[in-house]
Amino acid sequence: MSKVFSTSASRPASRAGRVPRAALLALLSLIYESKVKVFSPAFSRELGYYYPEVFKIAARYKVRETDLLEELAEQGVLDKKYHESIVLCPRCGSHDIVPKLKCPFCGSEKLRKVSLVSHVKCGAVNEVERLGEATCRKCGELLTDSNTVPVGVLYTCTSCGSRFETPHPMFRCASCGAVFDHKDAALLILYVYEVREERVPAASKKLVVEELRETAESMGLAVRTFASVEGKSGLTHPVDMVVTDGKKALSFDIIVRSPTEATESLSSIAKQGDAVGSHEVLIPKIVKDRVGASEGAEGYSDYEDLKAKFTRILESFFGRKAPK
Repeated sequence: MSKVFSTSASRPASRAGRVPRAALLALLSLIYESKVKVFSPAFSRELGYYYPEVFKIAARYKVRETDLLEELAEQGVLDKKYHESIVLCPRCGSHDIVPKLKCPFCGSEKLRKVSLVSHVKCGAVNEVERLGEATCRKCGELLTDSNTVPVGVLYTCTSCGSRFETPHPMFRCASCGAVFDHKDAALLILYVYEVREERVPAASKKLVVEELRETAESMGLAVRTFASVEGKSGLTHPVDMVVTDGKKALSFDIIVRSPTEATESLSSIAKQGDAVGSHEVLIPKIVKDRVGASEGAEGYSDYEDLKAKFTRILESFFGRKAPK
């Protein structure tokens, strides 16, 4: 029975468990920072088929490249499209495969292949192994590319004498020596993943808020996400999170990299002057420097730094420690 795998070739096990949010956020950051448009598989003898841009992130978080890509495809950030199918060894999973042909009647590999060509001058159909070396069987003229028309190919089995147009495929694994045919071959299906740029910021924000919500809840705090707070002016301000211990509350806006990051940053900082209660704004450092937000916002370098600073703010404001 044949096996069908999705990438990666040397790691055919299915996806198990949840992909770490930190890994997904790292990949989303890579997409935005490096302007990645598409993830395509590459090949190396050491790794098999893999996704070069994703490899380091996957190794860092101990997940497969395809786990990350599949998760973002499920979230609608990537469009998954068929690329090609590759034969693998059904015994060891190796991609180092030598293709072979065999006689469909006796199974022998001892085959002779000839081309069938029609001689334009006299119309005779000839069997030739190499043009420029054979003559026409009818008129004796040398057969070349310029005076013949291809008709087809013909195989002869030198073991049983059978003649046929289509031999049966077979394969030999250069790694373990297994010999198998198309019925037993393992098939690796490769995909390309095209980025839907407009969905990257929203996916990043959703994952960040989920991660920070769990952090706050692990400290025994209650969290409302994508909520609103009252302003001193009577206006109602949308915020990303409101965290409370039942006695006092702290609201947050978390800015992620996006085409509107500067506008969002300035708008969030402006809420601090009107919001009833404390309001914190967390901004990527590169954005904070660009908009000149020296006060009113905390800059973070990456998503792990964001989580660390968010935790410290909660510890300071509520006077309780996050679990280790």
